[in-house]
Amino acid sequence: MRTGGPSIRTHYDHLHDTDVQRWSELNGYLARHEIARGNDGLSYFKRSVMGAKDDVELKYLPWVVVDAMEQFFGFTVEDILANQVPRLPI
Repeated sequence: MRTGGPSIRTHYDHLHDTDVQRWSELNGYLARHEIARGNDGLSYFKRSVMGAKDDVELKYLPWVVVDAMEQFFGFTVEDILANQVPRLPI
């Protein structure tokens, strides 16, 4: 992942600051998936993505996390495959 640019945490915090309803929808989406599947949901996202000490390899994330990042943060498949975090939306 590129250094010096926005992080996934930056996108998460930006969504909270600019659209708390969509931020809540993101958390609900991941929580519902975790309840239904028992894994790879909100707990995984907070622990393994948000709480990661090292850069996260985006292309190896579970589908539900990638889908959420596309829906709520505006990531594209190209961003995921290139392992880069896009700029924040204006």
